[in-house]
Amino acid sequence: MSFWQRRKPKTKQAGPSHTPSAAQADPSHTPSAAQDGPNHSPSSVPQFTEENYVRPMGRDSAKKLKSGSSAASSTGCLEVLQKIHSDRAKYDKRQEELVKDESKEMAERYERKLKIQEETMKIHSESVSIQKELLAKQVTIQERMLDLQEKSVSTE
Repeated sequence: MSFWQRRKPKTKQAGPSHTPSAAQADPSHTPSAAQDGPNHSPSSVPQFTEENYVRPMGRDSAKKLKSGSSAASSTGCLEVLQKIHSDRAKYDKRQEELVKDESKEMAERYERKLKIQEETMKIHSESVSIQKELLAKQVTIQERMLDLQEKSVSTE
């Protein structure tokens, strides 16, 4: 019988599916009988049959067994998720506060800039009015000088 014929199917069976073979029925072929005698002949070596052959556990099955305590791992996962959620909420709150602070600062800067512009306009309008007064005084001074020159020319 070849290896592929002896190989068990992937699904587990509750009991043996067929009658024991001749090797199993003969007690001389069992492992305990083979160990009893001092000389181990090739006929006393146990034979692998479908019933006594056990496949080694696969990698995926071993991982499933290791992670079998899903209750403990799920509570751990829940704790991690809650921590992530709380950290994210704290981060969002800090970001919101920063945005509010920045918007307040921007509004204050804008108000200061507006106030400075108003003061600049006020100073400019005052300087214009002073320049008009100076110009008016210069004009009156020039008119007086002309009048004085005319009087001096007419008196001469």
